[in-house]
Amino acid sequence: LYGGADCASTVFPTDTSVAAWSVDKFAGVYRRGRESVTVSRQDHRFLVHRVRYGVREVRAEAAQSWNFRDACGVRYAFVLPPDGPGAMLTITDPDGTVSRWNRQGY
Repeated sequence: LYGGADCASTVFPTDTSVAAWSVDKFAGVYRRGRESVTVSRQDHRFLVHRVRYGVREVRAEAAQSWNFRDACGVRYAFVLPPDGPGAMLTITDPDGTVSRWNRQGY
């Protein structure tokens, strides 16, 4: 894993801007082949669950941004089309490895 010791289990301080209006639009199951990533919100925590990486809390890179980062330095960039279906998630690991995921359900 990337980042410092136990970076994956980092819990950020409560941020009330992480709420239904701000992050629920990104929620769902994203797929790439047979692999999947689940994106969800739990109270004021925005979570990304990748099978081999576990559940990680992520934070926006700026106010009202669609780009997020976890404590290990992994970046998560969302793209939402204006008509609803077809959302995408691009995950960029600190070593520059990029993977693209398509939302299948939410």
